[in-house]
Amino acid sequence: MLTSFVTGGMLWATGDLLAQSLEKGVVSLDVDTKRLTGTAVHGSIVAGAGGYHWYSFLDKFVQVSLRLVPGTLRFVLTKLAFEFSVFHPISLMCYWWIVGRCEGN
Repeated sequence: MLTSFVTGGMLWATGDLLAQSLEKGVVSLDVDTKRLTGTAVHGSIVAGAGGYHWYSFLDKFVQVSLRLVPGTLRFVLTKLAFEFSVFHPISLMCYWWIVGRCEGN
């Protein structure tokens, strides 16, 4: 889980740095550090640690409770349905809240 926490924060921070440079149209040292901090926190906590627990739960739930066979198309599509209907909306709300708090909103 620690690896997921650290990796999530680093990947999300790197992605935000790239996004900020693309938004400005040039590579710039002028970085919105509040946004970067919020994005890194979200990446560590929600995407990293939260994702670690979510995917562990989801694998067990779909296999044991729904009795689907891992590796089958039905298994994968069911996990994707839960991913898009449960985890992503919560993750997106958390992102807006965390970044907003870091920016002072």
